[in-house]
Amino acid sequence: MAQARKRRLAAGAARGTVNHELAYLRHGFKLMLKARDISTIPAVIELLQGENVLKGFIAPGEFDILAENIPDVEVRDLVAFLYTQGWRSGERKNLEWSEVDLKNNMIRLPAEKSKSKKPRNLPIIGALLEIIDRRSAARRLDCPYVFHRNGKKIASFRKAFKAAAAAAKAPGLCRTI
Repeated sequence: MAQARKRRLAAGAARGTVNHELAYLRHGFKLMLKARDISTIPAVIELLQGENVLKGFIAPGEFDILAENIPDVEVRDLVAFLYTQGWRSGERKNLEWSEVDLKNNMIRLPAEKSKSKKPRNLPIIGALLEIIDRRSAARRLDCPYVFHRNGKKIASFRKAFKAAAAAAKAPGLCRTI
C-alpha cells in the first residue's frame, strides 16, 4: 500500500487526491466484507498525513488592492462575495435569485447545493449588501444566476484572478483558487 501511495505522489497526484482514493478503497473493502465477497480486509489502509490545507488568506487592505486589479465588475463582485463570505466557488456559481430573499435580506442556500448537504442562511449585511445591490442592478430577467456574464453563469474566473494577483504583486494567491 505504501508503494502505491508513493507512486501516485511521484506521478503528480495531490496528497488530498491520494487520500480520497485511499478512502474509497477502504470503503470498497468494507462493502465487499459486508456482502461476504471477501473474508478479511487489509489490516490498515493509512491515509497520508499533512494533507493540503487552505492557503492564501489575505488581509482586507491586500484584498482591496487585488480587487482593484480585476477589471471585469462581474468577476470583481464574485471574488468579493467569496472573500467576504468564505463560500466555496461551486456554491457561488450556482447561486440563483430564487435563493436571495431581498425583502428579508437573507440568502438561503439549499442543502442540495451545499457540500455539507446542510442548508445555510446568510444574512445580507455590510459588504455583502453592497455586492447584492450591484448584482441586483445588473440582474437580467432571462438569467437566474446572481453572478453572470452577459446572462450566462460565470464558469471560471481563474485567468482574471491570476492576472489581478500578479498585478497586485501577490502571485502566490494564484494557487488558492
